[in-house]
Amino acid sequence: MATALLIQADEEKNLETYSLVWLDATVSYAQEFPRIQQRLRSVINDLKIFKQTNECLQYIHSVLKGDQIVLIVSGRFGQEIVPLIHNLQQIISIYVYCMNKQKNDQWASHYPKIKSLVVNLDELVNTIRDYHTARQRNKLNESLKFIAIPILAVDQEQPSKHLYDSFIFSYLLIDDLRRTNSASTDKIDLLSICQRYYAGNEDELKILEEFDQDYTPSRALWWYTRQSFLYRILNKALRDQNLDLLLLFRFYLHDIERQLEKMKYSNTIHVYSGQLILTQKLERFKKTVGGFILTNAFLSANSKHQVESYLADMNCSDEYQRVLFEIEADPRLENIKPFSNITAQNYFPNEEQILFMPGTIFRFKSIQIDENQLWIIQLVLCSENDHHLRTLFYQEDNSDPKTSFGHVCCRFRGFPEAEKYYLHMVKVYQAIMQMLLSIITHLEI
Repeated sequence: MATALLIQADEEKNLETYSLVWLDATVSYAQEFPRIQQRLRSVINDLKIFKQTNECLQYIHSVLKGDQIVLIVSGRFGQEIVPLIHNLQQIISIYVYCMNKQKNDQWASHYPKIKSLVVNLDELVNTIRDYHTARQRNKLNESLKFIAIPILAVDQEQPSKHLYDSFIFSYLLIDDLRRTNSASTDKIDLLSICQRYYAGNEDELKILEEFDQDYTPSRALWWYTRQSFLYRILNKALRDQNLDLLLLFRFYLHDIERQLEKMKYSNTIHVYSGQLILTQKLERFKKTVGGFILTNAFLSANSKHQVESYLADMNCSDEYQRVLFEIEADPRLENIKPFSNITAQNYFPNEEQILFMPGTIFRFKSIQIDENQLWIIQLVLCSENDHHLRTLFYQEDNSDPKTSFGHVCCRFRGFPEAEKYYLHMVKVYQAIMQMLLSIITHLEI
C-alpha cells in the first residue's frame, strides 16, 4: 500500500533535475507536434506546455532553485516573459521558436541565456539535444551539493543549528544507506515508479526494460556512467535527500560501493573537479576554511586540464562563479568511503573519470582566485575517525542501524520521515524472517 501511494505521488513531480517548459499559443496544433514532443522527451523527460504567460510564470516560480529549466518560447511571448525570468537561478537556457529570426534578434540579443533562435521544429530539437548532451558530458558536478561547516562550529559545545544540522543529517543518511540491507522488492518497486514516470517516453522505457532484464552488480558503474534514468534520478534523489527513492536505490548504491572498493588506489592521488557555484554561496564557503566539506552525491573528478577546459566552455552569468576543486586523496586512511578510477567500467569508451562515493568528507584547506577569475578550492580527504568529526557525530551514535537513523529522521526531519523509514525497515526484516522460516522448515523436513 505504501509503495502504491509513493508511485502515485511521484507521478506529480519531476524526478530529474532538468525540465522543459514550452510557452507558445499555437505550436500544439502543428501536425508534427506529437513527434516533436517525443523527440524532446528523449532529451529531457519532463515537458510542460503552456499557452498563457501567467500560468507559465506561476509554474516557473514554483520550481525549486536546485532544479533547472530549459525554456522554449515563441517570439511574441518571449518579449513578455524573458525580461521577467531571465535572471532566475532555475533558468539555464532559452530557445526562441519563431517565424522571423531577424525581427526577434533585436530584442533577444540583450539576453545571454538565449542560446538560439530557430524557425524549424526539428532544428529546435537538434539544437537543444546538442547543447544538453554537451552539458551532461562536461563532467561538472551540477547535481552535487557541497555542505560545509567551519571548524569553530565543531569545537563549540552547542553549535548553531544552521551550521551543522544539514551536515550531520547528510552524513548519517548516507551511512545508513550503506550499512543496512535492502528489501528484495526494492528493484521491482523502483522500476514501477520509473515506468510510470517515463510513460510515453519510448527511448527511456526501452532502457528500463534492458535494466530489468540484464542488470548485474558487476556492471553497476557501467550503468551509472551511461547517464540514463539511474544517473539522473539517483543524483537528484541524493541532492534532495528523497528518502522514499533512496531507500529503493539502496541495492544499487551497495553494488557501486563494492565495485569502487575492489578497484581502489594504493597511493595518494591528486585530481580535480569543477562546479559553477552561486556567488552568495561562495561567500559562505569562505567562512568555513579550515573546516569540513561533505559531498551529498557522487563526486566526479578528472585531470586539471580537462576540468579547466570544461569550466572555460561554460557560459557563466554574474550570479555564478567558476570553481576548481584541487583534491588530494590518500586511500590508506582508515574509515573513508571508497573512490577509484572507473575508466575501464565507463559506458563511454576511453573517457577517464575518478568517482568518489556520496558522503565523502574533506578538510577545506584554502580558497583563492587566480588571474583568470577562476576560484581554486583545495580539499584533502579526511578520515571519519578525525576527533572533531567523532565529537560531532557522537551524540547520534547508535550501534543498532535498524533504529538509529529512524531516530535521526525524527529529530531532524520530523515524524513523517521517520515513519517512512521504519515502514521500509519493517518490510526488509519481514523478508529476512520469511527466508529464515523457510530455511528452518526445510531443515525440519
